Amino acid sequence: MTQKSEISGTTDVVKEIKEKVEAVLFAVGRKIDLEEISKITHVEDKTKIEEALKELQQDYSKREGSISLVQQGTYWKMGVADAHIPTVQDIISETELDKQTMETLAVIAYKAPVLQSEVIKIRTNKAYDHLKLLEEMGYITREVSGRTRLIKLSQYFFKYFDVPSDNMKNMFNDVKEAEEAVEQKEEELKEIKEQVKELEKQKKKEQKEEKKEEKTQEEAVAEVENELMEEGIIQEIEKEEEKKEAYELELEEQDKIEKEKQKLKKEKEKRKQEREAKRAEKEAAQPDSGELGEEEKGDKTEVEESKEVKDAQEKSEHPSK
Repeated sequence: MTQKSEISGTTDVVKEIKEKVEAVLFAVGRKIDLEEISKITHVEDKTKIEEALKELQQDYSKREGSISLVQQGTYWKMGVADAHIPTVQDIISETELDKQTMETLAVIAYKAPVLQSEVIKIRTNKAYDHLKLLEEMGYITREVSGRTRLIKLSQYFFKYFDVPSDNMKNMFNDVKEAEEAVEQKEEELKEIKEQVKELEKQKKKEQKEEKKEEKTQEEAVAEVENELMEEGIIQEIEKEEEKKEAYELELEEQDKIEKEKQKLKKEKEKRKQEREAKRAEKEAAQPDSGELGEEEKGDKTEVEESKEVKDAQEKSEHPSK
């Protein structure tokens, strides 16, 4: 009796967990993982939640009704059975994917199979999160291809969106034409940018040459100024040397003149002494009456001698005369 009670209790717990999980799936109406179901149902044992989900999936499958329980990677979602999708597809306006992830999926659908590096180039680095989510939900598959990955659309994608795999490319014909037109415009724009870049490069080169020429002219002017300055200094030095030479010549002339004066002065002193000696002799030999005439004569001789000294001095000062 006790064993039956324990089995009955266990069955009741499993049933309760299944009902809670089913209620959550129905209420959220979107994909949801074990972690989120555990938080909502307050069932910490995720193994029991996973068992409840698998039992529910089998129940819906056996029932063959209009509801199905689909596993998408680590996510679970309650949806419409494949047989009844055409009935409701017109009233379904959007999927559980956000707009940006849908845009990334659209790029993949248009270019598939496509390298992950190309998708990232188009959609930027934020697309890494989109690709991870799309792979977890089963819309795409990724396989290693060199240093990147090759992305392909999964069969689930075609089933979910009800798109024939062989008709996918035809659906994007208009988009392809638009893309080619855009690429052509981009090429034209690229050429224009290259031309502008080349013109800017040429302009910079010309400006550089002009600056170089200006610098050369400035250097030439500076060189001339330096030469003129040096020439002026040389001229000043030459002038100073000329002045020095003139001053030295003047000193030599003055020295000559002074020597000449000293010579004349000595000669004058000598003549004076000779005259005084002669006068003394004559005074001693002649009477007093003749003394006055001799003195006047002597004075006259001194005047003449002074004139001779003066003439000699002028001659020394002005040799050309």
